[in-house]
Amino acid sequence: MFMFIYPTTVRRITSGFRLPNRTNHHGVDFADSGTHEIFAAAAGTVTRSYRSPSYGECIILRHNLNGETWETLYAHMQKGSRKVVQGETVKQGQVIGIMGNTGQTTGQHLHFELHRGTWNAAKSNAVNPLDYLQEGQNPTANERKLSGMIPNWADWQWKEAASIYKRARENQILSSDQWEKKAAAKNLTFDEIEYLNLVLNGRRL
Repeated sequence: MFMFIYPTTVRRITSGFRLPNRTNHHGVDFADSGTHEIFAAAAGTVTRSYRSPSYGECIILRHNLNGETWETLYAHMQKGSRKVVQGETVKQGQVIGIMGNTGQTTGQHLHFELHRGTWNAAKSNAVNPLDYLQEGQNPTANERKLSGMIPNWADWQWKEAASIYKRARENQILSSDQWEKKAAAKNLTFDEIEYLNLVLNGRRL
């Protein structure tokens, strides 16, 4: 069961979880140039928001999901970009910082860790994030550009929209570029408008 969204729209991975040549790498590195927001992978509470010699600008979030404690770690953020403080509650998909190059790094990237339990220095609770991340939950930059084109809908319509979004997500239909082209050409169907409206408003299943 997927309970976490990708913490960034970047999908280029430069280092995976505990690879044969990097068994002490207990997370996944997402890397790209430019400015990229970092999102909370799930709703939770900030347990740490600090600067580390190794992790650089770093945030750790604690999540209580289905009676189980998890923690996510977001490292090497841009200097001064941390947007949350210890003790603060966050929503899934909330922007918590910007990808950067602080701490011990060789280039700009997000080092992301997922722990089934609380974070500890031995990383004994670390699991491979890619086994738990759900694609397509957080709106991309292109999708957010379209927000002004789609009206708000009444609450009773969300149930049907959620069903459409679930089917679309499971079938991995349409990339962001395709959405943008279809919207610009006014070629979106009724069902597609419901789906996109759900994404843009950050609704979660």
